[in-house]
Amino acid sequence: MEAMVPLYNLKLEVIKMKDEKLSKMISHALRHKPEDYNLKLSKDGWVPIDELARSIKVKAIGHSTLTVEDIINLVSAETKKRHEIKDGQIRALHGHSLEIEIENQPLIPPAKLFHATASNYWDKIKKEGLHKMKRNYVHLSTNKQGAVEIAAKKYKGILLLQVEALKASENGVLFYSNNRDLIWLCKHIQPQYISIIIE
Repeated sequence: MEAMVPLYNLKLEVIKMKDEKLSKMISHALRHKPEDYNLKLSKDGWVPIDELARSIKVKAIGHSTLTVEDIINLVSAETKKRHEIKDGQIRALHGHSLEIEIENQPLIPPAKLFHATASNYWDKIKKEGLHKMKRNYVHLSTNKQGAVEIAAKKYKGILLLQVEALKASENGVLFYSNNRDLIWLCKHIQPQYISIIIE
């Protein structure tokens, strides 16, 4: 006879799924399609939190009771620091496909960073390097698992790449980060700093 899953654990799983859905919706609104939520972002990506809460309540099934406090609590609990809250406003810190002017100061990166993408992109990458594509930056992870987890949401055949970030920085490539333990950003990585990880 199969062991029963405790009701408490099931409730936690439902809450987790609801939080993940809300986080994705906030990112979609602040990174890509604010117009779908009747929002207008400032040039550096800010919007009042109460406006975001109202728009999601109207648009999303299952979030009719959403409050500003719910959004603040969700952002406070984020481990990957996707969003920033300040003076009653919220913005996404990275991942934009919109032209957003977030003032980032260049930082010295770790010696190595990681990036995962679709395996069929390798021929192009080894000639041209990593481009930001439709985003404002190339996203790099401080650990292999983090890079793979991001790519696995979009691709089936995944290629894991290692980037000689410190060497690139010493040769003039600018790196930025709002969460140095997890995510680093840059505009372009030339192919000479990129290698495939085979494990």
